Amino acid sequence: MLVLVDAERRTRTERRLTAGRRVAAERRSGVERRGQTVSDHIRNAQQRIAHVAESAHLADELRGDLDRAWFRLRLALDQLEEAGASRADRASR
Repeated sequence: MLVLVDAERRTRTERRLTAGRRVAAERRSGVERRGQTVSDHIRNAQQRIAHVAESAHLADELRGDLDRAWFRLRLALDQLEEAGASRADRASR
């Protein structure tokens, strides 16, 4: 004889506790995601922007917007790398 039961036998509180642990374990620090650093993500974004900017089907105004976005990413990457270098200098003292 088959008896129909709920698939979830845990209480609501137990489910919340388990879900919270899973989310915390999956949460990334922001510095590294999927094995890539923030700098890697910025470089990848720059490559994608450059690829789109080189497209023949792009209006000049949009190409200018992409150029400005690429430049801002370059500034962010430079600042990030400078901050990392200065932290490394302070740590080595």
